[in-house]
Amino acid sequence: MDNVIKKLKQAVHFFHELEKNSFNKELYETNFEAFVSAARSITLTMQKEGSQKDCFKLGYEKIQEEMKNDKILRFFNEVRTFSFHEGQSKINSNNSGVQMRHLLEFDGKGNCVAHLKSRDGSEMDIINITPDSTKPNINLGGLPIPLDSGLWEKMYFFEEIDGFPLENINIQPITDFCFTYLNKLYCIVREYEEFHIVQ
Repeated sequence: MDNVIKKLKQAVHFFHELEKNSFNKELYETNFEAFVSAARSITLTMQKEGSQKDCFKLGYEKIQEEMKNDKILRFFNEVRTFSFHEGQSKINSNNSGVQMRHLLEFDGKGNCVAHLKSRDGSEMDIINITPDSTKPNINLGGLPIPLDSGLWEKMYFFEEIDGFPLENINIQPITDFCFTYLNKLYCIVREYEEFHIVQ
């Protein structure tokens, strides 16, 4: 069970790196590939670890059936397969945007502090932001807040995969899909843990 938890923690780490490094597209793609790979290794580790237990097959068959019927899990499996065989991700290079996800505090003296929080609620960082009108920015509270300040998150979107339709694929950011995927993996690990402990 320890190895499964370790793999899950690795996936969480790379997910947080996705959130923190969205403005560097090359780094974002690297972290995305690492996240997908770490996430995939969770179920592979379950199979390896559980194959030595008598009751594993029955419990894991139930998990496999659930995964097979889940569109998000199937889609990410296909993304990983495509990346492995084609050597590239399914990130749409022609479609991106920017969103603000973090809490910004003003002190009334022209200074700003941003509390950077993950989608999972954990605080990733607290940063001071220096308004700068010489950089690409968005005006907030009368201050030009640079787009690369950490307050903003760049959004990327998936390309469609033939045979694997996914609702909102063109309008829901990849990082949001990854968070949904990660939550589903948490459920799978909990389910595995339950029948793993029973054995």
